Amino acid sequence: MVLGLINKRIQEDSLELEPPVLHECSVLMSQFHLRFRLLNRNKNMTEYLNPGRLPDVLALIQVLSFDEYAHRSEEQLREELQGVPCSAESWTAIGRKHREFFRVLPSGNNVVSLTCRHVSGKGGEARRVVPPDFTSKLMDTAIEIHDRQVRRSERWTVVFPLIASVSAALIALVGVFLQIYFKK
Repeated sequence: MVLGLINKRIQEDSLELEPPVLHECSVLMSQFHLRFRLLNRNKNMTEYLNPGRLPDVLALIQVLSFDEYAHRSEEQLREELQGVPCSAESWTAIGRKHREFFRVLPSGNNVVSLTCRHVSGKGGEARRVVPPDFTSKLMDTAIEIHDRQVRRSERWTVVFPLIASVSAALIALVGVFLQIYFKK
C-alpha cells in the first residue's frame, strides 16, 4: 500500500529524479513493501494514531532527507531535533515502527537512515541528499497513511450506534410479539 502510494504520487506529479536514484528507490521500496507486509500481516495498523506520531515522522523524514549525513545516531537526532520525540521513547523507536520510510540497524553508531537515501550511494559513492520534491512526496504519503488510519479507526463511531439502534428495534419487536402472543 505504501509503495503504491509513493509510486502513484511520483507518477502523478512527474517528479524528476536522477534515473539511478529513482531506480534504486523503487527497488528498495519494493523490497521494503514485501518485508513490511510480511512483518505486519497480523498486526493492527494503527501506529500513526499514537498522539504526536505524525509530527515526529515528518520531522525525522526532513532531517534524514536534507542533512549532509545520511545515517544518524540517536544522540545526533536528539541534538538536531532538539529533544526526544513526543510519541515514543526515542527516534530509533520511531524508525523501527515506520519501516515504510526508515532503515534502522540493530547495532552500531549511526543506525537510523531514510531508506531511499541509504540505497542511493551504494558501492562507495557519496549518499545524495534527497530532492525537496521527493521529500515532499514522502511527507504527503505519511500524511495520507495517517488520514487513512484515522478514518479506519472512526468507522466504529458509526457502526456501534447503528448496532445499538437495530438491537433496540429488535428487542421492541420481540416485546410486541410477546404481548400479542400472551393476550390470546
